[in-house]
Amino acid sequence: MRAKYRGRGVPLPVVVRDRLGELFADAEFADAEFAEAFAVTGPRGWSPGRLALVTVLQMAENLTDRQAAEAVRDKLSWSYALGLGLEDPGFDFSVLSQFRTRVAAHGLEEKVLDLLVARLVEQGLLAAGGKQRTDSTHVTAAVRDLNRLELAGEAVHAALEALTCAEPDWVAQTVDVTSWSKRYGPRVDSWRLPTSRTKQQKLAVDFARDGFALLGAVYHSGSPVWLREVPAVQVLRCVLLQNYTRTTTRGGREVVKRREKTDEGGDGRPNLITDIATTSSTVPDSKTLPAVHHRLQQRGLLPDEHYLDSGYATAELIHGSVKTYGIALITPVPLDTSPQVKAQTGFAATDFTIDWETEKANCPAGHTSTTWNPVVSEGIPKTVVSFAALDCIPCPFKPQCTTAKKNRRQLSLHPRQMTEALRHARTRQKTEDWNTDYALRSGIEGTIRQATTVTGTRRARYRGLAKTHLEHIYSAVALNLIRLNAWWNDRPLDRTRTSHLTRLEHTLTA
Repeated sequence: MRAKYRGRGVPLPVVVRDRLGELFADAEFADAEFAEAFAVTGPRGWSPGRLALVTVLQMAENLTDRQAAEAVRDKLSWSYALGLGLEDPGFDFSVLSQFRTRVAAHGLEEKVLDLLVARLVEQGLLAAGGKQRTDSTHVTAAVRDLNRLELAGEAVHAALEALTCAEPDWVAQTVDVTSWSKRYGPRVDSWRLPTSRTKQQKLAVDFARDGFALLGAVYHSGSPVWLREVPAVQVLRCVLLQNYTRTTTRGGREVVKRREKTDEGGDGRPNLITDIATTSSTVPDSKTLPAVHHRLQQRGLLPDEHYLDSGYATAELIHGSVKTYGIALITPVPLDTSPQVKAQTGFAATDFTIDWETEKANCPAGHTSTTWNPVVSEGIPKTVVSFAALDCIPCPFKPQCTTAKKNRRQLSLHPRQMTEALRHARTRQKTEDWNTDYALRSGIEGTIRQATTVTGTRRARYRGLAKTHLEHIYSAVALNLIRLNAWWNDRPLDRTRTSHLTRLEHTLTA
């Protein structure tokens, strides 16, 4: 097998077998649950461990059942990964449907992800702690988390692409298409970037110089004014402004430098999927998170920090995740939406001082609450605090405080620890440091894009929630193997394409 692929890229099934061995051994599936799912009587069946790997490879290559069964017979790489002899006749494609039915009926769809995660933990590629991202699959985006060097280069590339598509004649007259196409024809993240910090610094400055030169041409008085409104040009302008400084020496020489940055760090491991949840479309994101944390705890992979969008930001989850699992949720907390806050002239709940020991609240005008009533709203314990109408009616600040028909202000408070956690989160998310840190969450969009593009996750292959969840689990395992293969071989994850700039170069040289 090694001789067959000498000097060429080794296919994914071969890499998986060489790196991970027999990933889904039958011994691992021989527990009581699988013994019940796969009867010991009747005609001889195919190995459930091998069928599990076939299903994963099927997802990785987005094949139908017929195509997957044919691949087992025809592809030497699949036979190698499955440990089959050349004389093995394979199986009828209907076996895959039967396998999925048995697995889903007995609730065993998580088994393959558990086995892969356990193997990766053994190899040191996964560990508890650190940072983790979670999002829902209904979000669609074609972006990923770029480091600053890629961001600068890709910003120039994207602007050139947009300008070339919109006004190719202007681009041909403005830049040396041949030389610029060598650097910006392919996507920047498809290169192997230099490892030397000195070379990285030089390349980053080169990107900036090219970017400033391109912006200078766009904003030149002789260029069409509408080019300045191209979105990619505006993005390039923002990227350069945020990441570089440009000064002129007394001698008139322009000096371009990168702005100081914090450590981009990383623990040297690939980004992998550690859990999948499949729910009905009516289930809100926040309802799925406790189950996600529970499964991660069972796998021994609880993170220290969990990056989420605002759909997961509730007081109960922020406080409960820390208390139960020791996980800090990094998520934007929805701001106070009361009419007073929206008008930006009134008193928000945060303007009131809460004395939890005496069960009193003080308003900005100096009045003290008169009632403190514990209630349960939608299953959540809260406290309703009311002020006296005799205090509120004559108060000169009443128009800024409340428009209630009862002429008195009321506050609805979560329990103390939740309220304090919410207030702390709202204060912190206004800082630049928090927003810089939260940018890490955007990488999940690239994962969703890969899942929908490679395995077709957006459209269910099978009927019913149980089998759809099975599909998602096996797709996640397939994506993890694809990511591991790319990481082991130092290759980019995304697919290549021919850029507009490269097409223009070919047109000019034809």
